[in-house]
Amino acid sequence: GGVMGAPAYVPLQNLGAYNVVITLVAHKQRSIDAAAKNLLGEEDRAVDATAQARRTHFMHQWQLMSLEEEVCANQTVIATAATTVVSTEIVCKLNQRDIFTAAYSTPPYSCPQNTFKAGLGCTSCPLQMTSPTASTSSGACRNCVPSYDVAASRWKYSYLSCDGATCNFCPPGTLSGPGALGLAACEPVPGFVAVLKGPPGVGETAEAIDPHREGNPAHLPFMGESFRAALARIARVETSRVFLYPPVQSEEVPESRCTELRGGCAYEVRFELMTEQVEELVEATRAIQGLECLNQSTSDACLLPAPGLNETAQGARSAFLKEFELLQLYTTTKGFTDLKRCPDAWEPSVVSDTDRMELFAPGYTQTPYTCPSKFFREGRACVPCPDMTTSSRGSTAQSDCKAYNTYFFVGKDASLTYEARTNALVGGRQEAQPNAIDIYGAVTYYKIRGFALQPNQLIDDRDPDLGYQVARCDQGLNCFSAEKFRRMLSNLLGGKVTPNEVRLTKPFSCLDRPDRLSLVASRYDFCGPWSGLPSAPDLQECACHTVSGTATCFWTAGTAIISIYIGTPSIEAKKLGTASECAGYTLTTSANTFLYHPDTLQCIPSKVEDQTKLGGDFCSSRSPLCIEQAFKVSIILTLDLDPGSQQYWLDTAGATSSCAVKTSVDGTCTKNDGSYAQPLGSPSDTFHLMVNLHAETAAEVEHADQVLVQGTKGTSADRAALFKEYNFLQVLRATDKAPAPLTADGPPVGREASLLASGNLKSDSPFALETTSTCPGVDFAVCQDGDTSAIHLTLFPTCMWFEAAVPPSYLVLCRGAPTGVSLVAQCSLDRSVRPVCLTGRLIDGLRASGMPMRDISFAKMHFTAKADFTRNVAVLLTRIDISLVPDTGGDGRILALSFSDGSAQNVTLSAASSNDATTWSNILYIRPVVTLLVSARVLPPGPGVGGGVVQLSKLIPFGQEFAEATSSAQSVNLFAPNYLAPPSAPFECPATTFRK
Repeated sequence: GGVMGAPAYVPLQNLGAYNVVITLVAHKQRSIDAAAKNLLGEEDRAVDATAQARRTHFMHQWQLMSLEEEVCANQTVIATAATTVVSTEIVCKLNQRDIFTAAYSTPPYSCPQNTFKAGLGCTSCPLQMTSPTASTSSGACRNCVPSYDVAASRWKYSYLSCDGATCNFCPPGTLSGPGALGLAACEPVPGFVAVLKGPPGVGETAEAIDPHREGNPAHLPFMGESFRAALARIARVETSRVFLYPPVQSEEVPESRCTELRGGCAYEVRFELMTEQVEELVEATRAIQGLECLNQSTSDACLLPAPGLNETAQGARSAFLKEFELLQLYTTTKGFTDLKRCPDAWEPSVVSDTDRMELFAPGYTQTPYTCPSKFFREGRACVPCPDMTTSSRGSTAQSDCKAYNTYFFVGKDASLTYEARTNALVGGRQEAQPNAIDIYGAVTYYKIRGFALQPNQLIDDRDPDLGYQVARCDQGLNCFSAEKFRRMLSNLLGGKVTPNEVRLTKPFSCLDRPDRLSLVASRYDFCGPWSGLPSAPDLQECACHTVSGTATCFWTAGTAIISIYIGTPSIEAKKLGTASECAGYTLTTSANTFLYHPDTLQCIPSKVEDQTKLGGDFCSSRSPLCIEQAFKVSIILTLDLDPGSQQYWLDTAGATSSCAVKTSVDGTCTKNDGSYAQPLGSPSDTFHLMVNLHAETAAEVEHADQVLVQGTKGTSADRAALFKEYNFLQVLRATDKAPAPLTADGPPVGREASLLASGNLKSDSPFALETTSTCPGVDFAVCQDGDTSAIHLTLFPTCMWFEAAVPPSYLVLCRGAPTGVSLVAQCSLDRSVRPVCLTGRLIDGLRASGMPMRDISFAKMHFTAKADFTRNVAVLLTRIDISLVPDTGGDGRILALSFSDGSAQNVTLSAASSNDATTWSNILYIRPVVTLLVSARVLPPGPGVGGGVVQLSKLIPFGQEFAEATSSAQSVNLFAPNYLAPPSAPFECPATTFRK
């Protein structure tokens, strides 16, 4: 650049300098003298007029830095010693020529690029430094070097700009060495991604009793410094040269999956190797990839390692994979496009190159690496087992994943038949018989009933001073403690399944627990038992009445359990002493079901027109949402239905064929063949527990099955102790969690799958989704008739104004209606004064159909039978998949979920991890809940959370039909030799029960 060069300065790489010695030889001295004068600028211009021009051209062409003439002459040397000796020798010296004079070159010469003027010549800048043409001091030498950003804990790389004026930072994801010139010197750095078995913290679980799996690598906090140090040992770089990004949970298997123990979870740690030189980066990358061998260019085995090098790298990689339980390791290299202009300009590359490490290749580790538990090997990665399954370390196929199938423990509640009636401290009568059924004077009868006890209810509404029912647990009542049961079952299993991993599916009435309990109550966790027997075909309880010598029975699913198909009341309600008497009253009408409350003695016969819906779609009558749904489905405007009512359905299969236990007016208990008779209390004195064992490994799952089903592990004495403690009558094991088999359409999926895919949520059904209606401005929509002053349950939707003088408008809008989609607000029979809009758009996942979720907006999904979308069914809901329209204020907002049993859960929404995501996807595992529907709304933003109107573009529930567990349940033979007792002393059923 500059004089006689390019019009603009462009930095060039400094390659240093070199010396050339010229010896002039000619056939006569005059030619030598003329050539020497020509080089020295002492020529006779009259004789050689172009010498200066030729010399100037030569200097620029060869970038002359200095010119020195070696002048030699004979010199006499006199040495004096004993005698004087005179000798002659040649002495040479260098005379430097001033190459900057106007006489030497025209125009006067300037030092070339990457040098500076020093005396009569030019001196080269240090290597890796550069300078412009005509530099006159060493200060003109410049270069750009990496710098360490202490605040960001990472190296920052730069290059000398195209005009040499500044040091510009390299594009993100690139690296340069000291003295980098120009944007092209920035080399793409592989972005490593390590996927680790989660969770990233200690791994606290929902409903934890103890610290979970202490010492297990997956449950140790992620230590970034240890991670960096391990990588530095592999790559043979300083720890400061390893930059870590914060851990991010996997979008596909997030931390909530571990928290709820539905399977393994994972998190990702991105890191970069920020070496000083590009050459060092190549070597460090090859060490991470396992390609450090001298002859190795692919994932082949190492045949000729550098002495001691491969063994050291293998050991470092082995320790790294073991300590952090890697699932996969890959690089994503994304470069940039140099726009080739000055000032420098670039744009991100749209193409990235992904390279997955071969963790399982021979030579990568000292011994072949295997996948950790809950994952199995697939290709070059460890992939998670389906929901509700696990695997042991070293699994190589999805078939190695074992399911957390459901166990049913059926028991007899002794306190109901004796303790609660005879204990004077809780209002019982000392003279009461153990199996009497006609004692109703006891204040706590059917209220404080051991396993079915309601801790947040008063002992007697008429006498609040008696306090809450839980206060009687220390006075001899058989109060259930979920913690005690979980610990006892864990001990039976030899601790291989921890108490945290013994999980109970909670009944409908257990989820709405009080905020504050007494000191006594704090020692008990009452949630767990379901009233009655499981709704398996051979485990129904019946209330029977004999008419003309023929017994007709009605069966029940348990205390406080009703169906949303309660039917239409067919006769006046009565108060009757027993469920069997209510059955007899019902048989005098055309009714096929009845509601009975054991406390108020209310008996309500009803008729369900569709016989196929008898005994379907259970929920708790203690749930307002349950009753609301029942009123809506059965089209009942008013009915005094007491919370706690229990429904009985006509046994259409035959008078006695499906009843495991029957009660009648005379109090007898009979087998189906009539060969056994014994007094019996109410069928409500039985209960059952739904248990899943969420073990860490498949081996532990199989061990539990051997203990509880096969009886080949554990001892009969330990099993008998558990049975005696809880009066267990039966154990069943379902196959409800085994993954669906492989299909031609894709890989196997867990049984807790998308309810949209399973058919329990109809995308084309007008009842699949309800959303809010609204009105223009600040007005609100109501359902009313032609008289605008009255609000009714039916008729048409209307917008009401607060100013009475303004006439009403009939324009009602629907939230969430995308452009071009027409939604119509409707009024319904569900006791609601607000119209609703019906649409299936929210389950399509399309960005264009985002639904604005304002403060009063909701989205409600109803779960239906697979073959009949008009019939609601209960599902075990375990997961919600949500997508948000980006940049609508959803990050950090709370999505409130409510269910048909009256319970609610809040989940936190988050932005997607990828910057270019078209939607923000959230996979959220929730506390399992049995429900007929899910309703969602976004709460107003809290402190420090951004505002805005959140837009949902997808809301997909996951789970399975609740009936799948009971329909696949198989009984365990309790009387098998050595299961509960040796053959010499066989197991005997508890009192008031018999072997069947």
